Amino acid sequence: MQNVPNSPRHPSERLYFWLPANVRRRRVPLPRTEINPSVWERLDMRVLLAVHDMAGVYRLLQRHGVSQRAIAARTGQSQSEIHEILKGRQVAAYQLFVRIADGLEVPPG
Repeated sequence: MQNVPNSPRHPSERLYFWLPANVRRRRVPLPRTEINPSVWERLDMRVLLAVHDMAGVYRLLQRHGVSQRAIAARTGQSQSEIHEILKGRQVAAYQLFVRIADGLEVPPG
């Protein structure tokens, strides 16, 4: 490829290179993934919530079609934080539990 100012550095960037800069930089929010309310009524989910096993909760949500990015968007965490929790990082802060429960719309009880 010729030396064109601001030319794409990788072949995958060629698709977006000719779009206006303001379009290339625009972040499109993901559609909100709905969580089936019956997930919260499952015995295994109730046990995971009772023992504050957020990695288990996230894994169960993923089995029901909720992506890490969707979990992150709902809870105010980054996708990398969700990944770290899934890999074993412990969630100990009470405020984080509250934020996760609010974001995921966990029913009380």
